[in-house]
Amino acid sequence: MPPISSRSSSTTPTTWIEIHGDVLCQNYRTLQTIFHSSPMILVMKSDAYGVGLEVLMPVIAQLAVPILAVNDVEEMQNVRKLGYGGELLIVGGILAEHLDDVEDQVQVVIAHYSSLNYWLEMTHPPPIHLKVDTGMSRQGFYPDEMRGVCEQIRDKNRLDRVMGMMSHASNEVVDGCPYEVWAQQCASFVDLKRSLTIFELSAYYHLAASQAALMGREAHFDALRVGILVFGALPYAHSFSAAPLSYQKALAQLRCVVSWYAKVIQVKRLKKGCRVGYGGRYLCEEAETMAVVAVGYFHGYRLDSHHTGYMMAKGYRYPVIGQISMNLTALKVPDRAADLYEGDTVTVLGGGSRSSDLSSVEDESTHISLDEFSQFSGRSSYEILTSLHPSISRRLVDQDE
Repeated sequence: MPPISSRSSSTTPTTWIEIHGDVLCQNYRTLQTIFHSSPMILVMKSDAYGVGLEVLMPVIAQLAVPILAVNDVEEMQNVRKLGYGGELLIVGGILAEHLDDVEDQVQVVIAHYSSLNYWLEMTHPPPIHLKVDTGMSRQGFYPDEMRGVCEQIRDKNRLDRVMGMMSHASNEVVDGCPYEVWAQQCASFVDLKRSLTIFELSAYYHLAASQAALMGREAHFDALRVGILVFGALPYAHSFSAAPLSYQKALAQLRCVVSWYAKVIQVKRLKKGCRVGYGGRYLCEEAETMAVVAVGYFHGYRLDSHHTGYMMAKGYRYPVIGQISMNLTALKVPDRAADLYEGDTVTVLGGGSRSSDLSSVEDESTHISLDEFSQFSGRSSYEILTSLHPSISRRLVDQDE
């Protein structure tokens, strides 16, 4: 039974996030080797997928990306306040009146007639990308509307303000969405490009975000929109096996940019028959040791109701037991695992290097990748990152720190 007294006092917060800027740079360079002939639009929408634009901005600036994508006008303004002066693309939904707030060196996606009509009447219209619905049925003009759209723009002598033609893939190999949908989207986009040649547009065409980019070069067109891959995660569990063999070796080199840690705040010996947490869903079938960690669903730590998870410390997995609380999660300390003490640090996500002594541990590392977290939690990597609560302290570190 481990001691239940704290080993040392510390001013470290009870939960915090470390962001490895050098890993993000390395992931970006790795993706460049995969997509070497396809320019990459770096997507950092939704506060850099929840990781934090403010913390990441020095890293993004040194990448010298051709164009940085954000979600809306508010994010555009935040990026400018942070000192970023490069090209921006607003890719999210936008109200027509927001077009007046679009700054210089900023391009914006137009996906419906109200924004298009407003843009056509502006005195100083920003450059745009026209979004086409090739099969996702979410945003965009239908392909058979695009000739009329371009005619309207030509009548206003603004074809030179059309910088891009884009669509969005529905990620065809997700369960329930057949591969044929993807093939149809690609074919529709090819037909669109061919049909619009009469307008002599200088726009570049882009269809593929991270998942579609991994499906092969037929989806790459003139540019790719890459987001979640830069953070060291695959979009879906099937993404690696579905990717061409020529991509897989490089994909295996991607590392998790985020490390999330939390402190053990209590260690308690539970008697046989004890129930843990709200609803008493976990029953101790024998006496066991529990460690309570200062992180919960308020912070964004959630597991699907049909899944259970674990955290890492000292080279061992410590399973989550009981229902996750607002600010607390209970872990079981297995008999063969190292003792945990109050004040110990556990890895919630990401984490440290491989253990030097693997002979006595249950897992070969102290690292939990985003893909691993996604699989045991029943949530996508997108959901995991964007659920990280902004109140969690974040700092930019080098991987060797």
